Amino acid sequence: MDGNWPKKYSSKKELKILAANFAKSNNLHPEKVEKFFHEGDRLKSHGKFSDAQILLYAYHSIIEF
Repeated sequence: MDGNWPKKYSSKKELKILAANFAKSNNLHPEKVEKFFHEGDRLKSHGKFSDAQILLYAYHSIIEF
């Protein structure tokens, strides 16, 4: 990515749907999916990240462990 993030800010419900589709398309193990959702919620509560940033940051934080 070149650092130009798409600026879409969804509701928490919409973001959960995006996260579920993201997890499915990236074949996340079921144990990791729950952690991915929690990390996404945590990042969403900060209120300063776009949807793409939240999904990518959450994904990278769970695959590191």
